Amino acid sequence: DFPTLKTKARICDEDSKAKSNYYKDLNDRKGKGLDRGRPYESKGNGNGGKKQGNGQ
Repeated sequence: DFPTLKTKARICDEDSKAKSNYYKDLNDRKGKGLDRGRPYESKGNGNGGKKQGNGQ
């Protein structure tokens, strides 16, 4: 009957929102650890590891 269908649809919507919020929160927390640096951050003298020639 209609009330049962309406109740099941509401429960399904709530579950869908909860799942969506869970994965959004998981994605927001990803990569925000204190021990993670940028993978492209150069370490050293800042020239990307390339040796400069003397122009000749």
